[in-house]
Amino acid sequence: MLAKTLSLLLLVVLAAPRAYAQNGCPDPQATNYSPGATTNDGSCQYATTTSALPLKTQLADAVAESSGLLYTGGKLWTLNDSGNTPELFRLDSATGRVVQQVRLTNAANIDWEDLAADARYVYVGDFGNNNGDRRNLRILRVAQADLGPAATTATAEEINFSYPDRRILRRVPTGTITTARRFFSPTTRCTCSPKTGLTCKPATTPCPPSPVPT
Repeated sequence: MLAKTLSLLLLVVLAAPRAYAQNGCPDPQATNYSPGATTNDGSCQYATTTSALPLKTQLADAVAESSGLLYTGGKLWTLNDSGNTPELFRLDSATGRVVQQVRLTNAANIDWEDLAADARYVYVGDFGNNNGDRRNLRILRVAQADLGPAATTATAEEINFSYPDRRILRRVPTGTITTARRFFSPTTRCTCSPKTGLTCKPATTPCPPSPVPT
Protein backbone atom coordinates (compact mmCIF):
# COMPACT_ATOMS: atom_id res chain seq x y z
CA MET A 1 0.00 0.00 0.00
CA LEU A 2 2.81 2.36 0.92
CA ALA A 3 4.59 1.59 -2.33
CA LYS A 4 1.45 2.41 -4.35
CA THR A 5 1.00 5.72 -2.48
CA LEU A 6 4.60 6.76 -3.12
CA SER A 7 4.28 5.85 -6.81
CA LEU A 8 1.09 7.93 -7.09
CA LEU A 9 2.76 10.94 -5.47
CA LEU A 10 5.70 10.64 -7.83
CA LEU A 11 3.39 10.63 -10.84
CA VAL A 12 1.61 13.74 -9.55
CA VAL A 13 4.90 15.57 -9.11
CA LEU A 14 6.13 14.63 -12.56
CA ALA A 15 2.83 15.56 -14.18
CA ALA A 16 2.57 18.97 -12.49
CA PRO A 17 3.34 21.93 -14.79
CA ARG A 18 6.80 23.37 -14.27
CA ALA A 19 7.25 27.10 -13.57
CA TYR A 20 10.02 28.57 -15.67
CA ALA A 21 11.63 31.96 -15.02
CA GLN A 22 10.38 34.42 -17.59
CA ASN A 23 12.09 37.72 -18.21
CA GLY A 24 10.02 40.82 -18.76
CA CYS A 25 8.32 43.58 -16.80
CA PRO A 26 6.48 42.33 -13.70
CA ASP A 27 5.35 45.81 -12.57
CA PRO A 28 1.56 46.29 -13.06
CA GLN A 29 2.05 50.07 -13.16
CA ALA A 30 4.25 49.85 -16.24
CA THR A 31 2.83 50.37 -19.72
CA ASN A 32 4.48 47.16 -20.89
CA TYR A 33 3.47 45.03 -17.91
CA SER A 34 3.84 41.34 -18.60
CA PRO A 35 1.66 39.17 -16.30
CA GLY A 36 3.76 36.12 -16.98
CA ALA A 37 7.06 37.79 -16.15
CA THR A 38 8.79 36.49 -13.06
CA THR A 39 12.12 38.28 -13.49
CA ASN A 40 12.49 42.02 -14.03
CA ASP A 41 14.89 42.44 -16.93
CA GLY A 42 14.94 46.23 -16.69
CA SER A 43 12.61 46.74 -19.64
CA CYS A 44 9.72 48.35 -17.73
CA GLN A 45 8.42 51.53 -19.30
CA TYR A 46 6.14 54.11 -17.75
CA ALA A 47 3.80 56.77 -19.03
CA THR A 48 5.08 60.33 -19.06
CA THR A 49 3.78 62.38 -16.18
CA THR A 50 3.89 66.11 -15.58
CA SER A 51 3.80 68.09 -12.38
CA ALA A 52 3.73 71.81 -11.84
CA LEU A 53 6.59 73.01 -9.62
CA PRO A 54 5.44 75.86 -7.41
CA LEU A 55 7.77 78.84 -7.03
CA LYS A 56 8.91 78.98 -3.41
CA THR A 57 10.96 82.15 -3.59
CA GLN A 58 12.94 84.36 -5.94
CA LEU A 59 16.70 84.43 -5.45
CA ALA A 60 18.31 87.73 -4.57
CA ASP A 61 19.80 89.90 -7.32
CA ALA A 62 23.26 89.31 -5.84
CA VAL A 63 23.07 85.70 -7.03
CA ALA A 64 21.36 86.31 -10.36
CA GLU A 65 23.80 83.90 -12.01
CA SER A 66 23.51 81.18 -9.38
CA SER A 67 25.27 78.14 -10.79
CA GLY A 68 24.94 75.64 -7.97
CA LEU A 69 23.15 75.04 -4.68
CA LEU A 70 24.46 73.20 -1.65
CA TYR A 71 22.67 72.36 1.59
CA THR A 72 25.11 71.32 4.28
CA GLY A 73 25.19 71.70 8.03
CA GLY A 74 21.75 73.26 8.01
CA LYS A 75 22.90 76.04 5.66
CA LEU A 76 22.07 76.74 2.02
CA TRP A 77 24.97 77.99 -0.11
CA THR A 78 25.24 79.11 -3.70
CA LEU A 79 27.75 80.79 -6.04
CA ASN A 80 27.70 82.77 -9.25
CA ASP A 81 28.99 81.70 -12.64
CA SER A 82 32.07 83.02 -14.46
CA GLY A 83 32.77 86.74 -14.60
CA ASN A 84 31.57 87.28 -11.05
CA THR A 85 33.35 87.71 -7.74
CA PRO A 86 34.88 84.65 -6.04
CA GLU A 87 32.29 84.54 -3.29
CA LEU A 88 30.11 81.98 -1.59
CA PHE A 89 26.64 83.17 -0.65
CA ARG A 90 24.59 81.76 2.20
CA LEU A 91 20.87 82.08 1.57
CA ASP A 92 17.76 82.14 3.69
CA SER A 93 15.98 79.10 2.27
CA ALA A 94 12.56 80.61 2.94
CA THR A 95 13.08 84.02 1.36
CA GLY A 96 16.05 83.63 -0.98
CA ARG A 97 17.71 86.56 0.76
CA VAL A 98 21.52 86.59 1.05
CA VAL A 99 22.43 86.41 4.74
CA GLN A 100 26.19 85.91 4.41
CA GLN A 101 28.91 86.43 1.80
CA VAL A 102 32.32 84.77 2.08
CA ARG A 103 35.01 85.84 -0.37
CA LEU A 104 37.79 83.40 -1.30
CA THR A 105 40.84 85.62 -1.07
CA ASN A 106 43.28 83.36 -2.94
CA ALA A 107 41.14 82.15 -5.86
CA ALA A 108 39.50 83.79 -8.84
CA ASN A 109 36.15 82.80 -10.30
CA ILE A 110 37.37 81.56 -13.67
CA ASP A 111 34.20 79.61 -14.34
CA TRP A 112 32.57 78.30 -11.19
CA GLU A 113 29.89 75.73 -11.90
CA ASP A 114 28.83 73.72 -8.87
CA LEU A 115 29.15 72.98 -5.17
CA ALA A 116 29.57 69.83 -3.08
CA ALA A 117 30.51 69.03 0.50
CA ASP A 118 31.60 66.35 2.91
CA ALA A 119 31.84 66.44 6.69
CA ARG A 120 34.86 68.77 6.69
CA TYR A 121 34.99 70.70 3.42
CA VAL A 122 32.98 72.58 0.84
CA TYR A 123 34.12 72.00 -2.74
CA VAL A 124 33.77 74.60 -5.49
CA GLY A 125 33.87 73.21 -9.01
CA ASP A 126 35.86 75.70 -11.07
CA PHE A 127 35.74 73.64 -14.25
CA GLY A 128 33.47 75.48 -16.66
CA ASN A 129 34.84 75.01 -20.16
CA ASN A 130 32.48 76.60 -22.65
CA ASN A 131 35.09 77.05 -25.36
CA GLY A 132 36.62 73.63 -24.79
CA ASP A 133 40.18 74.94 -24.66
CA ARG A 134 40.64 75.33 -20.93
CA ARG A 135 43.54 73.41 -19.40
CA ASN A 136 43.40 74.58 -15.80
CA LEU A 137 40.37 72.69 -14.54
CA ARG A 138 40.29 72.66 -10.77
CA ILE A 139 38.32 72.12 -7.60
CA LEU A 140 38.63 74.58 -4.74
CA ARG A 141 38.42 73.05 -1.27
CA VAL A 142 37.30 75.26 1.61
CA ALA A 143 37.23 74.12 5.22
CA GLN A 144 33.71 74.24 6.65
CA ALA A 145 35.26 75.50 9.87
CA ASP A 146 36.21 78.67 7.95
CA LEU A 147 32.61 79.30 6.92
CA GLY A 148 31.21 80.14 10.32
CA PRO A 149 28.33 82.62 10.73
CA ALA A 150 30.69 85.57 11.17
CA ALA A 151 33.09 84.71 8.33
CA THR A 152 33.53 87.20 5.50
CA THR A 153 36.69 85.76 3.93
CA ALA A 154 38.28 82.33 3.59
CA THR A 155 41.07 80.65 1.68
CA ALA A 156 40.84 77.63 -0.59
CA GLU A 157 43.11 74.74 -1.42
CA GLU A 158 43.40 74.20 -5.17
CA ILE A 159 43.01 70.67 -6.56
CA ASN A 160 43.96 70.50 -10.23
CA PHE A 161 42.82 67.74 -12.56
CA SER A 162 42.74 66.90 -16.26
CA TYR A 163 41.40 64.27 -18.64
CA PRO A 164 44.21 62.23 -20.22
CA ASP A 165 42.33 61.47 -23.44
CA ARG A 166 41.19 65.03 -24.10
CA ARG A 167 41.47 65.89 -27.81
CA ILE A 168 41.05 69.23 -29.53
CA LEU A 169 38.92 69.76 -32.62
CA ARG A 170 39.35 72.48 -35.16
CA ARG A 171 37.42 75.64 -34.40
CA VAL A 172 34.03 75.69 -36.07
CA PRO A 173 31.68 78.63 -36.74
CA THR A 174 30.41 80.77 -33.88
CA GLY A 175 27.46 79.22 -32.11
CA THR A 176 28.66 75.64 -32.37
CA ILE A 177 30.76 73.57 -30.01
CA THR A 178 34.46 73.97 -30.69
CA THR A 179 36.06 70.88 -29.20
CA ALA A 180 35.38 67.18 -29.05
CA ARG A 181 36.54 66.87 -25.49
CA ARG A 182 34.69 69.96 -24.31
CA PHE A 183 32.24 67.23 -23.38
CA PHE A 184 34.68 66.23 -20.68
CA SER A 185 33.91 69.56 -19.11
CA PRO A 186 31.73 68.83 -16.06
CA THR A 187 29.61 71.74 -17.30
CA THR A 188 28.20 69.34 -19.86
CA ARG A 189 25.97 66.63 -18.47
CA CYS A 190 25.75 64.31 -21.45
CA THR A 191 28.03 62.30 -23.67
CA CYS A 192 28.37 63.99 -26.98
CA SER A 193 30.54 62.96 -29.91
CA PRO A 194 30.39 62.77 -33.70
CA LYS A 195 29.32 59.14 -33.32
CA THR A 196 26.43 59.61 -30.90
CA GLY A 197 25.12 62.81 -32.37
CA LEU A 198 23.67 63.89 -29.02
CA THR A 199 22.98 67.51 -28.24
CA CYS A 200 24.86 69.09 -25.36
CA LYS A 201 24.75 72.34 -23.46
CA PRO A 202 23.47 74.68 -24.71
CA ALA A 203 20.53 72.59 -25.86
CA THR A 204 20.44 74.16 -29.32
CA THR A 205 24.10 73.45 -30.00
CA PRO A 206 24.73 70.34 -32.13
CA CYS A 207 27.83 68.21 -31.93
CA PRO A 208 30.64 69.03 -34.37
CA PRO A 209 30.56 66.91 -37.53
CA SER A 210 34.01 65.34 -37.39
CA PRO A 211 37.21 65.45 -35.36
CA VAL A 212 40.61 66.48 -36.57
CA PRO A 213 43.34 63.94 -35.69
CA THR A 214 45.94 65.20 -33.24
